[in-house]
Amino acid sequence: MSTMLRLKYFVSLAENLSFTKAAQECYIVQTAMSRQIAALESELGVQLFVRNTRSVELTEAGKEFYGYAVSVLNDYNRGVQRAQQVARSFDWSLKIGIGPQEHLLLEPLLEDFTKKNPQTSVVVDQMGYRNLQKHFREGSYDIIIAHRRRIPEFDDAQSIEFKGIKWGIIVSEKNPLAQVEKFSRADLNSGEYGPQTFVSMTSVNMEEFETSVNQEFPGTGFISANSIPLKYMFVRMNMAIAFMPGFLCRDMPSGIVFKELRDDEIREGQFDFIYRNTASERQAQKMFIRHVKEYMSRDMEMPWSINARL
Repeated sequence: MSTMLRLKYFVSLAENLSFTKAAQECYIVQTAMSRQIAALESELGVQLFVRNTRSVELTEAGKEFYGYAVSVLNDYNRGVQRAQQVARSFDWSLKIGIGPQEHLLLEPLLEDFTKKNPQTSVVVDQMGYRNLQKHFREGSYDIIIAHRRRIPEFDDAQSIEFKGIKWGIIVSEKNPLAQVEKFSRADLNSGEYGPQTFVSMTSVNMEEFETSVNQEFPGTGFISANSIPLKYMFVRMNMAIAFMPGFLCRDMPSGIVFKELRDDEIREGQFDFIYRNTASERQAQKMFIRHVKEYMSRDMEMPWSINARL
């Protein structure tokens, strides 16, 4: 019996806490489930479950092992999926990497494309900009979507700019700025509204960010966050405010307000669709790149514009 299969049985039992239900879920008999769990415990040298005639409970060791088992199974299944995709149809596969906030830029492009090309096999990975840069350089992805200031130019790649993306500031509903229809950067330095604390992602150069913001907003405080949800959390708690691209308004949780700066002071940020010069050698990449170029050239309000989100 393979270790992976035993891990699958363990995870099922840990989630169901019933040998009967776990056995049914894994399509084996209850006695086989019991034997495999016992074999896994023997292999590990620890007791994973406390059993009696009425209930099954995870031990402390079992609770700790559960998270690792789920992670190993997910990695294994993902590896199997990718290997099968390559073997089945490498020519019709898309490998796309995106930054921590770019999923909403990819969504309309990919949805439109896959409807027209359902045979396409798609793998999308989301990560911080440093890892995205590293993996793209190593050739793990043919296409990435990222903030231009966070990713360097690549000699062997081309890019398409996302048009119509404008930035604003997100604030807590508890923040006095939430009651102001539109405000200027100067308002953030005023006695009534400033100085404010800013939260930014740790995947960018925080020292550079602090220097840049302090030039405009003297006395500003800073908090670092390594994910968008964490950034939202600090803002919602009214511990900080944050610059945010308008397209993220759609997924913004309650308790937070997106505020536009005055028209002549809107902070613009450039996001790029970046692809390797060799990407067009495969059919899926060639067609997806053509699709993106055509989509971007449409005379319409893009789904990621501020007006489309508010």
